Amino acid sequence: MEKLLMISGFATSLIILLIVIFLFKEGAGLFNSPDVEDGYVIAVNRENPVSKLSPNDILNVFDAEIVNWSQVGGREEDILVFHLSDLTNYVSEEELGADFENIPQCLSKVVAEARGENYADLWGDDSRHYYVHGKDSIPFHTIILPSLMPANGGEWKLPDDIISSEYLTLEGRKISTSQNWAIWVKDIIDRYNPDSIRYFMIANGPERRDSDFSWREFVNSHNGELLGAYGNFVNRTLAFIYKYFDAAVPSGVLDEGIEAKIAELYTIVGTLIENGNLKEAIDTVFEFVRFGNKYFDTEKPWETRQADIAACNNTLFNCVQIIANLAVLLEPFLPFSSEKVKAWLKIDGGWSVKQIAASFVVPQPDILFERLDKSVVDEELQRLQSGNNS
Repeated sequence: MEKLLMISGFATSLIILLIVIFLFKEGAGLFNSPDVEDGYVIAVNRENPVSKLSPNDILNVFDAEIVNWSQVGGREEDILVFHLSDLTNYVSEEELGADFENIPQCLSKVVAEARGENYADLWGDDSRHYYVHGKDSIPFHTIILPSLMPANGGEWKLPDDIISSEYLTLEGRKISTSQNWAIWVKDIIDRYNPDSIRYFMIANGPERRDSDFSWREFVNSHNGELLGAYGNFVNRTLAFIYKYFDAAVPSGVLDEGIEAKIAELYTIVGTLIENGNLKEAIDTVFEFVRFGNKYFDTEKPWETRQADIAACNNTLFNCVQIIANLAVLLEPFLPFSSEKVKAWLKIDGGWSVKQIAASFVVPQPDILFERLDKSVVDEELQRLQSGNNS
C-alpha cells in the first residue's frame, strides 16, 4: 500500500521538475541577475512544510551555508543539492539524449534506485498509478499529461486512478493567502494534535463535494469522535483492566461475530483506501469504534465483575482485540495515536488481523486525546479575523 500511495506525489514532483528544467534551458528570463546558476533546480517534496525560499536562501543552499531543511522552517532532513550534470554520474550521455530528451526516464531510475525500489516495478504493468489533485487540475491530469507521456517516447504507464477533490473554504470564505484568510500548516500542527487535523480533513474534507473548514466543527469533531468515541473506548477498557485485573488481559473467547467483522474490515477498508475513498474508509472504521463502545455498555463489565466474572472476562478480552485491530485499521489515518496504542499492546507487523493473548500485561493507560475547550473557537476566529494566524 505504501508503494501505491507514493506514486502520485512523485509524478507531480517530476512534472514540476521538468517544467523548471525547461525554463532554465530555454532562458525564460525569470532572473535578470540570477542567484542560481543555469542548470540548477529547486525541487521540494509537496509534504515539506517549507512555504518559500528567498533568493538569499537559495544562494546559501548552493553555497552549503544552509544544509538542512530545518534551517528554513522544514523537517530535520539533509538538503540534497543536485546539478543536471550530476546525472552523468548515474547514466551515460547517450542515455540522456542529445537534447536531454530522456531526462524523465533517467531521473525516475535514479530516484527509484535511491529509494531501493525497482524501476520496472514502479512503471511496469503490475504497478498502480494514482494522480491526486484538486478539481481545477482535472484537464491537465486527465488530458494533457497523459498525452505528453507517450509523446515523450518513454515507457510511461498511464494513470490507473485519477482522484480529484473539490474545493475547501474556510469559515464560509474562499481561502486567500494574500488576504491572510488562511490557516498555516506549521501553526496548526504546533497547537493541535496532528491526528485531530488528519481526522477532520479526511472525514469532512472535499472528497466528493465542496466543504468548509470551521473551527467550531473542528472542536466538535475532536471532542465527539476522537475523544468521546475512540479515545473513550480505548481508555475505559484498558483502565478497567489495569485497575481490577492487575493490568493483565483476562482470559476469554473471541466472539465469532466480532472475529468475522475484524477480518472483513481489513478487506473492506483496504479496498476503499486503494480506490481513493478515504472518507468512506475512515467512516467504516469509526462505525466499528461505535460498535465497540456499544458492546462495552451492553455487556456492563462493571456489573458482571461481581455477578458473573466469566462474562466480564470475556467482554474485556473481546474489547482488547477490537482495540488492537482498530490501532492497525486507523494507522493510515491516525498514525500518531495508532503508534501509541500499538506500543501499549506491543503490536507489530502490517495490515493483518492482530490478537492479544490472555495474561498480556497492559501499561498504565495514558489519555489518547485531550479535550479541546470551546474557548478555542473564539480564540482561533479572533486570530483569523485579525490576520494574526501564527
